[in-house]
Amino acid sequence: MTAMKRYILSLFTILAAMAAISSCSTSKTDEERVLEYRVDSLAHVKADRALQNKHFVIMAERISLGRMGHMYNNPRRETNFVYVVDNDGVVQLAFDNGRIGLNGLGGVTVRGSVSKPRYKVDKKGNISYSYTIFGTGANAEVDIRLFAGSDDAQAYITSPYHSERMVIYGKVQPYNGN
Repeated sequence: MTAMKRYILSLFTILAAMAAISSCSTSKTDEERVLEYRVDSLAHVKADRALQNKHFVIMAERISLGRMGHMYNNPRRETNFVYVVDNDGVVQLAFDNGRIGLNGLGGVTVRGSVSKPRYKVDKKGNISYSYTIFGTGANAEVDIRLFAGSDDAQAYITSPYHSERMVIYGKVQPYNGN
């Protein structure tokens, strides 16, 4: 066998081995995708049920402020959240910016009664849940968008006193009281 034939045979052997490895890893990736889809679907069902039962929390993973969309990445989840339990709700934002805000944490807290809840599902399966919180001294409109097939959500928060909008990005979770 000539050197050229051995080289071509070796090249085909390597290509065949690579193709076999590639097909094995693809099937594993497909299995992982199916599992991920199922986990996300279950999370979406839990989040949807929490919204419908008015018993949920969205803890901020990111926050966007104002028209320019100033982004706060990795905010403290325990001080930046939206929650509703029955007809009571809270929107709290605390920016750890060294300034004392209205809530003593460098931000704003609106705590009060949830009014006018509206629940709607669009053709793609995205869920919109909107309500107004009437607190003492402050009100807020909250528009939550839960994305189809996952528990990922955006909560748009506006106040009747100014046109600036805040957006909390996080996951809708059933509220367990902690």
